[in-house]
Amino acid sequence: MKLQRNAVSFSLGPQNTDRACVLVHNVGGSPLEMRGLGEYLAQQGIRVRGISLAGHDGDLEHLAQVEREAWLKTIAQEVMELEDYPYVFLGGFSVGSVLAILSALDFGQQIAGVIAMSTPMRLFQELSFPFGDYFAKHRQPLAGYALEDPCVRHDILTSIRLLDPKGVEELSEDEILEIALKEARYPGALWRQMTALVRELRVRLQELVTPLLIIQGKQDALNPPESASELYRKAVYAPKSLHWLERSGHFVMTDLEQEQLCFLCASFINDIVLHDRLSG
Repeated sequence: MKLQRNAVSFSLGPQNTDRACVLVHNVGGSPLEMRGLGEYLAQQGIRVRGISLAGHDGDLEHLAQVEREAWLKTIAQEVMELEDYPYVFLGGFSVGSVLAILSALDFGQQIAGVIAMSTPMRLFQELSFPFGDYFAKHRQPLAGYALEDPCVRHDILTSIRLLDPKGVEELSEDEILEIALKEARYPGALWRQMTALVRELRVRLQELVTPLLIIQGKQDALNPPESASELYRKAVYAPKSLHWLERSGHFVMTDLEQEQLCFLCASFINDIVLHDRLSG
């Protein structure tokens, strides 16, 4: 079975408002990852754009031919289209949050704040792979995970269900996991693009001065929770806060504490706008 990735972008919320948020899904994922959060923010009076990153047509081999600059360009185009909004925020998930932070660095004061969810500071245990494997044609990052671990199973099952909810709704957990192992055969070129992004983030974080909200699930089996602490430490000059979701895994947007996450994101946006108005 081949997954049918949902690559449809979405626009939600009022147009006649002063605040907007661009939501950036994970590389290899889809805008559906961000839909629930987007709907909540829209209900709070925030204009929301859930984008589909360049090259996300459902084929990882096609995606591997896309340079990381194209993903950043997708975000840049959305930010420029929202130039009439006084307050523009970026929200990203996983490698999407890496893209969001790098975009905030590029746009400077045009970005009012960044929401970073499940942000990797090391990608797929990059230090554990031998140097020669870096140039391999394909990578299978899930091969190193213990599928009997309930946290691992939960995160992997969630990832597949978000990619193709209708396609897997009748399948058992074991059948979905089997599909996941086949689908997670990343082209080496795609792996190298993502690794380069994460490394650039580590180098440039000390330049960030944009307000930053970091959200991390403590049960995350795909991205070590310590990444959030490292992100917090290295964003030396950014006004920042770190929030732990005790019962959530990697996909914090849809997990057990989804309501808390949505509240945190909306409060972050609205508090920045309110503070700016009062200080202005």
